[in-house]
Amino acid sequence: MKDYSEIKELLLKFSFLGIENSKSTGAMLIGRAPHIAENAWLNRLYSPIDKIEIFKLEDGINKKIPASYVDFLTDFSNGLNILGDTLCLFGYRSNYMRTVDFSWQPYSLVSLNKYDKPRNSTEDMLFIGSYDWDGSLLYMTTDEKIHFCHTDDSTSLFVWDSLSSMLISELKRLYNIFDSHGIQIDDTQVTTPI
Repeated sequence: MKDYSEIKELLLKFSFLGIENSKSTGAMLIGRAPHIAENAWLNRLYSPIDKIEIFKLEDGINKKIPASYVDFLTDFSNGLNILGDTLCLFGYRSNYMRTVDFSWQPYSLVSLNKYDKPRNSTEDMLFIGSYDWDGSLLYMTTDEKIHFCHTDDSTSLFVWDSLSSMLISELKRLYNIFDSHGIQIDDTQVTTPI
């Protein structure tokens, strides 16, 4: 099992603004964000999933999920939302109920890989996340490197050696462009890595 302690510590940065656990989904909501919306939270972690849900994801996308992403989903969090939706990692969504408590689920990894990936993507790409700035995407290749690309073109524009190195560097980078209450310092500044 991978050690996610540094990532969790970074995600808990806004815990002084409150922490709540969803009774319905088990999501950990960190840092109330009234500047976004009444019920908004800055960072959201989701209860890890089990192997049965991994099989459902793999069946839905018709491919194996790389081991490091399986480990992330089953041992740490079933997806993530960072600074609202500035950066999101996708996971298994069990339902689409529209109550506030049931809404605390990750965006669907299946939907992203079936309907929302760039046309020039290849079979070795698993799309795992996005940035809300412009819809840019993150994908993982079979060598488990993480790539950044535009929403409509899968050409790799930036690469990280691993999921954990991407998360640590992106959390640190993003925290430098948001203030201590999770408000973007300059809302015209691009929030993508490049």
